Amino acid sequence: MSLDIEVPHVRSPSLGVLILTLNLALFLPQTINRTPPYVLAGTGGGSMLGDVNISAILDSFSVGYDKRVRPNYGGPPVEVGVTMYVLSISSLSEVKMDFTLDFYFRQFWTDPRLAYRKRPGVETLSVGSEFIKNIWVPDTFFVNEKQSYFHIATTSNEFIRIHHSGSITRSIRLTITASCPMGLQYFPMDRQLCHIEIESCKYLPKLPHLHTLYK
Repeated sequence: MSLDIEVPHVRSPSLGVLILTLNLALFLPQTINRTPPYVLAGTGGGSMLGDVNISAILDSFSVGYDKRVRPNYGGPPVEVGVTMYVLSISSLSEVKMDFTLDFYFRQFWTDPRLAYRKRPGVETLSVGSEFIKNIWVPDTFFVNEKQSYFHIATTSNEFIRIHHSGSITRSIRLTITASCPMGLQYFPMDRQLCHIEIESCKYLPKLPHLHTLYK
């Protein structure tokens, strides 16, 4: 799947806003049956919100959870929604045939293993980037990327939001430099169409057609 961006030939492009919505489906054979860990939080110790022990809910996710295994393993594909909010196109080089993009990258999916019982005032949990190390996350990557980095000032620009139903939102701020083959026969009055290709790292080779992966 690719994101197309049409840009005029200018040295300092103005800020742009772009929203893209995709769906990513991930497949893996075999079957593991798991019961979603619906959790009723206790009231002793840990971080509290009213009479709800938030720490107990978060700690319960690690019980029997294997982040090496995708949700619904062996069953229906995991559908991952993707949005990109472009903050700026900071450079466009006809010499290097590339462009640099600063954007927020968000992914949405459901992991039944992270579902918990809804309590008053606790419909969603927002946690920091450290929590991401403990759970399965989609393995999407940018095919035509040359260079990229996460923003970490003043802390990692990333968060996870967990809904009580098990639906997950992950948001990251990224800057990437991606290749953009250009035709310069009309220079300097040319307009270029650049794109960002997004794929799955592990699951794509198992599928015969790209459109069965992204739908």
